[in-house]
Amino acid sequence: ETDIHVKREEVDQFKRQVEKLSEDATVLQAKLEEAKVTKNSMACKLSELEEWKMNAEKDLEVMKTSDAAKATEIEALQKKLSAEETLAGDINRRFEELEETRLKTEKDLEEMRVSNDAKAEEVQALQEQLAVEKTSYQDLNQ
Repeated sequence: ETDIHVKREEVDQFKRQVEKLSEDATVLQAKLEEAKVTKNSMACKLSELEEWKMNAEKDLEVMKTSDAAKATEIEALQKKLSAEETLAGDINRRFEELEETRLKTEKDLEEMRVSNDAKAEEVQALQEQLAVEKTSYQDLNQ
């Protein structure tokens, strides 16, 4: 009977581990979704910045062909363009970091799923073993 009690405790422990892994997978899935939303937001901002950059470059060319009185304004636009390019670079780096995080999270989720499946199989095997041992124990007591 103590063996059956120990097996039940092992089964309960495995069930708790499976539930914990399932909860962890849910949390990671939520983080993955959040990272995807952030990635999409960053991609939109990057697209807007690239469009702004192209427009600014066109404007810059037009201003370069105009008279010398525009030289100060051109310099200011060049500085702004440089700042926007720096921002675009920063956004692109952040986008790459988020992509790496997304890939790692997906890998972690897959590993958790595999582990979860293995634990579920172990729980099933232990439950079957417990049932066999319970039957054997009842046969011995008859």
